[in-house]
Amino acid sequence: MYAAMRELNYQPNTLARSLQGKQTKMIGVIMPSITNPFFAELVAAIEDKLEADGYKMLLCDAGQDSDKERRYLRMLEANQVDGIIAGSHNLGIEEYQRYGLPIVSFDR
Repeated sequence: MYAAMRELNYQPNTLARSLQGKQTKMIGVIMPSITNPFFAELVAAIEDKLEADGYKMLLCDAGQDSDKERRYLRMLEANQVDGIIAGSHNLGIEEYQRYGLPIVSFDR
């Protein structure tokens, strides 16, 4: 079976797996700017750690736009991420908590 999966380049559907109550192994990362060298380096370090632990990262650059940040939060919830790392704070943490996801938050 595994040989056939490799031969066909089978990729499991993470959303379908999550419907069975399994983790998606995806973490949403919301940053204020990926062009800022500090945040670019931080994103690279986060991605390295997540990948080493078997997770994928969905990166969101919210800038200084609270509406964009809300759209990203809805998108991350729809993609059933296992948690969010947030460095963009156009919104209050209460708004993040409405989504019922584990959150790691930091500020500059």
